[in-house]
Amino acid sequence: LAGKTTLLNGNFSTLVYWKNGSINTIQDLNSENAFALLKGFTVSGNDLHAVWSENSGRYSIIKYWKNGNVTSITDAAHYAIATSLVVYGNDVYIGGNEDENGLFVAKYWKNGKAFSLSDGKTNAYANSIFIEKGNVYVAGMVSTSQDISKDVQLARYWKNSIPVDLSDGSKNAWANSIFVDESGVYVAGTEMTTNYSVAKYWKNEVAHSLTDGTISSSSSQIFISNNDIYVVGRDGTSGTIWKNGTKLAPFDTNNPALLPLCISVIK
Repeated sequence: LAGKTTLLNGNFSTLVYWKNGSINTIQDLNSENAFALLKGFTVSGNDLHAVWSENSGRYSIIKYWKNGNVTSITDAAHYAIATSLVVYGNDVYIGGNEDENGLFVAKYWKNGKAFSLSDGKTNAYANSIFIEKGNVYVAGMVSTSQDISKDVQLARYWKNSIPVDLSDGSKNAWANSIFVDESGVYVAGTEMTTNYSVAKYWKNEVAHSLTDGTISSSSSQIFISNNDIYVVGRDGTSGTIWKNGTKLAPFDTNNPALLPLCISVIK
């Protein structure tokens, strides 16, 4: 497990990971970067990898950690936000967003080298990255206009930087997680109705609603195992797992603060 600890007085925070119950420090935080949160942590062979964003002067930068060694992925000249991390062979991929001329550009970094996914004409965000057979898949969303009164957010993924739209632009939609296997491209996300949000997933660009839109719901991550589709998220105030579209409810339904974010399935 990986996360963050904070003393009760709120003065000191630390990014940490736990191995078999024993806590280990990734980085101590101070008053400047106290709001840093891990956005990715993974184990590859004997190596541990982590990524986060932290304040640096006026802006925030992305930092990458491997076995105790920290590298700054971006400089302190722009806002940059990390959202995801994956290790594929000897390559490290980081998904995220970086400000350019006042607008966010969806990006990923491969071994520290930046690749832009959007054109910088409107805001765009990369939320999840996945590598399959050397192909780079990134899920996120793109604004259609800089004018807030006209803007609609499109759910989108990119395959090797080529965009694929998942929503039609009639309502706001977001792609939050992506998973790829031999059967296709799976994306979990959320789409707005008139009053509420609907938890959804897309398989090969075909949309499947997990909730009926009578209460606000969302999906956070998707995982495919043995041809079964697992989505984790929230149905109203309940943390929920859906398996092949059917809701499972293993979480505490009396805890409205519960928001599950990730899932893994053991075959």
